[in-house]
Amino acid sequence: MYSLYYSKKEKVIEIKKAKKVLQKLEYTDEVTRYNDCYYICSKRSPLVEKAKEIHGEWVAEIEQELRALRSIEIK
Repeated sequence: MYSLYYSKKEKVIEIKKAKKVLQKLEYTDEVTRYNDCYYICSKRSPLVEKAKEIHGEWVAEIEQELRALRSIEIK
């Protein structure tokens, strides 16, 4: 039983064994959103894929902002 913690503000994504509080929940092989900063799953590999997805979204957002900044025309 594993949990995926992520925080864009803190710039952290980490997968750990679930804390005892979370172990009381029913887990499945599917990644399930627990709250606004945790996903839970009975297997680690689906959480790794979710972490990569979250990371990719963050990178895409920053790249879009960077493109917008580079396109600013100074007059």
